Amino acid sequence: MRRLPLPLLLASVLAGPLCLARDAFPAGVIRINAGRFEPVKDADGNLWLADQGFKGGQTIARPDLRIANTESPDLYRAERYSMDSFSWPLPNGKYVVKLHFAETFEGITGPGQRVFSFNVQGREFKDFDVWAKAGGLAKAYIESVPVEIHDGELNITFTPNVENPQICAIEILPQTTAADVTGTWRADFDTQRGLQQYLFTLKQEGARVSGKAVVDTDGQKRDVELTEGTVDGDTVTLVETLRFGETEIAITFTGKISGNDIRFTRHVGNFGASEATAKRVTASTTGSTVKAAEDASSQSADSGASANRGGRRGGPDLGPLPEIHEPVPNTLPGLLGKPLKWKSTGPLIVPQNDSSHFLYSVKDPTVFRYRNKWEIYATAFMVSGPAAAALLNRDAAPPTTGQRRGGGGGWSMVHVSFADWQDAPSTELFYMDTVPGFGAYKCAPEVFYFAPQKKWYYIFQTQRPAYCTTETPEDPKSWTAPQQFFTPEIATPRLPIDYHCIGDGEHMYLFFTGDDGNFYRCRTTYAEFPKGFTSPVVAMRGTRNTVFEGSFTYKIKGADKYLTCVEALSPTRYYRAYVADMLDGEWYPVEGFDTYEKPFAGSHNVTFDKGVEPWTGQVSHGEMIREVNDERMILDPNKLMFLYQGIADADNRGDYGRLPYRLGLLRAVSEE
Repeated sequence: MRRLPLPLLLASVLAGPLCLARDAFPAGVIRINAGRFEPVKDADGNLWLADQGFKGGQTIARPDLRIANTESPDLYRAERYSMDSFSWPLPNGKYVVKLHFAETFEGITGPGQRVFSFNVQGREFKDFDVWAKAGGLAKAYIESVPVEIHDGELNITFTPNVENPQICAIEILPQTTAADVTGTWRADFDTQRGLQQYLFTLKQEGARVSGKAVVDTDGQKRDVELTEGTVDGDTVTLVETLRFGETEIAITFTGKISGNDIRFTRHVGNFGASEATAKRVTASTTGSTVKAAEDASSQSADSGASANRGGRRGGPDLGPLPEIHEPVPNTLPGLLGKPLKWKSTGPLIVPQNDSSHFLYSVKDPTVFRYRNKWEIYATAFMVSGPAAAALLNRDAAPPTTGQRRGGGGGWSMVHVSFADWQDAPSTELFYMDTVPGFGAYKCAPEVFYFAPQKKWYYIFQTQRPAYCTTETPEDPKSWTAPQQFFTPEIATPRLPIDYHCIGDGEHMYLFFTGDDGNFYRCRTTYAEFPKGFTSPVVAMRGTRNTVFEGSFTYKIKGADKYLTCVEALSPTRYYRAYVADMLDGEWYPVEGFDTYEKPFAGSHNVTFDKGVEPWTGQVSHGEMIREVNDERMILDPNKLMFLYQGIADADNRGDYGRLPYRLGLLRAVSEE
């Protein structure tokens, strides 16, 4: 429970002695700063009334907090939370209500940890997630809602879902005659992914705007639905939802209208912003514009089909695409040279909860042997903080899906350490989000020892790759603060995921997939590592069904070959194998390890240890156990063990974040 200083608590209860009168501005603009008990002025000199008009709830102030995305941070340094409703008397007429939010509670560390609904004069906003909308902690976000008052009073209600509702300020503006944005507009945005050319088609009805856009990025087209569109005076707001596999990111367009121009700022979640001026397409060019839009839409459908066959999916130009090679005969040594058969344990590492963590899954492991113990770091989809305690109550309903897929939780990581595999199920997990710097979105780890520096590296995705170092990898609290591998100017594919490092003595390579049927490579010298990485290039390609995610790359002991295994997606998850003579060479699928029926590891070549009930119908994201822990990633072909994530077929449905993945161990056995 949050405890308030007595003066604030008393003021919260009394809620009035320091406030200006409610009828101070009966027919004009009303601005109320929730959580404050004296008026305040914003950066433009506008007066905001003290906290009033609310029913229920408490207030809190955080006077020294830095707030992004606003020139008036004081408005967001106080809040009212856990309130039931807000009301204000108004003359009948049309208004725009602006609700000001910022997530400032340190107990919220990611999307899905505060989710609530609110209703503004009959307009419902369900599963509202402040973190997701604003793009992170301590960032201002404004929701504009056009309303019409018929009974002399504005009413707003709040309904909790996960954690409590909260709000920083409410602004009520008489609705002025808005500019009309109906029509077609062109804008070119210079973004991190390169030049993106938007052709907007908008329709305005009162203060609401609907529409769509065709977006051209390096010749690749996609169709976009625009939602949450509003016009307030000379300001227009639109939202595009960008889907990256299992993740959704809100792209918000905020524009100032001036005649036939709209000066847009395009915010991509918390990743960055770009500006461009949209030009209205005039009547003289309407015919050609309609034709261009139809052509673009047609090309968008065509490019989507070709993308499913492998290649580009709307990302930047990352060099030429290599050939898709036919499988080569298997000439690998040891057990790798035979049809592989695997025996699986039962689930060894499963979700565990405590008073502030509720886990849905444990997945994406990295594993190494150190000082006579197995050390494992892994991804976990979890709810953290006060919301976890509610979920531990078996009578509580689970959180509903929020603004992003997986709402009611977020991606984080865990650590576990034990001497023998038989001890794994009884060993407690350590939650990495309790370590400074490890809050928010971090997942898909790899840990290795970089011998030249005598340091251990812990790498993971943030979405772009990040790393930490330590000299004591068994201590999860010892890692340095995360840093980015890539400089901002390095372009990446649309959805870079699942990074894996390996060195050949001269260069350190970083491999990953892109949710587009491509396997990517970049490199730096040993001397420059972890900095100095080149821009990624496509190292290998297939289709999204055959080259999906969860890749790992090893040097095969006793052979001048490198082995890469990549998780395939369809008809269910399994692993395919590829070989190359050099890390920057051509990759070839290995015959007999290249199909669902004959995989490197999958349901067709996995059986279970004696007494173990079959518990998974797939072999998904995992890691092989290396002979050594250093960056060379040497794999003994006669001692093959594979720590993987699995899930029962019956459980493999619904929201991806909540799928109950668990970790098990495969051991390769000689063919009987």
